[in-house]
Amino acid sequence: MNKNTIIGLLLIFGIFIGYTYLVTPSHEEQVALRRKADSTFLAAQAKREADIKAIARHRAITVAKEKERLIAAGSKVDSLTLLRLTMKDELGAFAVAAVGKDTSYVIENDFLKLNISAFGGTIDKVELKDYVTWDKQPLILMGKDSLRFGFSFFSNNRVVSTGKLYFQPVWPDGVEKLKVTGSDSLKFAMRVFTASTDSTFDNSKYIEFLYTLYGNDHMIRFSVNMVNLRDVIDPATKFLVLDWASNLSRLEKSFNQERMNSTVYFKYVDDKVDYLSETKDDQKYLKNERLKWVSFKQQFFSSTIIADQFLSDPKMRVVTLPGGRNYLKTMEMEVGVPYEPTQTAPIDFSIYYGPNQYYGLKAYKLDLEKQIPLGWGFFLLAWINIYAVIPVFTFFGNLGWNYGIIILILTILLKIVLFPIAFKTYKSSAKMRVLKPDVDELALKFPKKEDAMKKQAATMEL
Repeated sequence: MNKNTIIGLLLIFGIFIGYTYLVTPSHEEQVALRRKADSTFLAAQAKREADIKAIARHRAITVAKEKERLIAAGSKVDSLTLLRLTMKDELGAFAVAAVGKDTSYVIENDFLKLNISAFGGTIDKVELKDYVTWDKQPLILMGKDSLRFGFSFFSNNRVVSTGKLYFQPVWPDGVEKLKVTGSDSLKFAMRVFTASTDSTFDNSKYIEFLYTLYGNDHMIRFSVNMVNLRDVIDPATKFLVLDWASNLSRLEKSFNQERMNSTVYFKYVDDKVDYLSETKDDQKYLKNERLKWVSFKQQFFSSTIIADQFLSDPKMRVVTLPGGRNYLKTMEMEVGVPYEPTQTAPIDFSIYYGPNQYYGLKAYKLDLEKQIPLGWGFFLLAWINIYAVIPVFTFFGNLGWNYGIIILILTILLKIVLFPIAFKTYKSSAKMRVLKPDVDELALKFPKKEDAMKKQAATMEL
């Protein structure tokens, strides 16, 4: 192989590499294309939802006609029969799960006590075992009377929501609750089945909510498994819609202070943390954006859902509740969760229920600690809080000291640290007070503007 051949091959290879580099979209272009594809799909999905509503109106007329037919035939149409007719038409394959008993199941670890409801299959009560409210009551971070959580999807021209279905537990017989401690973990599943041909449960087709609870952690794992539902869920599905809402309960003595420090926080995928207004009602629709997590944050505690992949096109809202002093605000979130009916892998999340403690949140490496107001806009203030204030509070707090005493100690320590700077300031001020009479005399000695240079020279000599 001669020199010219080698040079030719190198040139060809260089041209190939250069062409590949030029025609390959940049990371920003790839993100834009992906967002455009998501947006196009979601727009089509919105149109589909409008069509579904029209179909639902038609079905309501069909149910009414069926009711009239049964009455004309001499059949008794009681409330249960009418409910079954309506649910069968509204929920299709999942109509068999429209009626059930709202039983609650308890799982707990060292920090959390969770109640999981058969209706919706979701966590409907969260108690933080190491804390109490300002009036010494158990600290209930999420209550059954204020929670909405569920996934929606298309099925045979219907919009089906898991929040309207009754789930069944994968639960040991004779056990009322499960508890795990230390480094151990437990798994607990809730399943909702489709209907078989004889209108009974088809145990081979179901949606499963799988909860994994660790003994010594405020973070739990939450997986959604769609098992053998390829012919049930619309084949064009690209996203499930996750709807989450809650009325945040009052936990602290200062109601107004707690309300002013409660809002929705969220983190963009590979980007910054942001939040809705804390002082007024606010909402955001982040079209074509992707989030890593969304948090319903209170003054000292937060509830956060974290996606393993991303949350798409989020709609978030925070509304101050009028009247009363039991609830702070209503917080709502609606997002798209990527899913295809052909996939067999679970849709995985993590859910955090716990205190807004800097070191605890930072350990998860998800920027959850950015919810704590430490002066992130000014790096020096943030450093002082992180490396001085928080360590002092943590050290003396672990000794069981009163926060008032800790604040007093912290004030004294800050005075000691700042004393050299303060001392120089006081010393300089004292010198100026001593020199002030002489400076005033120079001002009287050189009163004219044209003597300004002489006055300045005399002042410098003094």
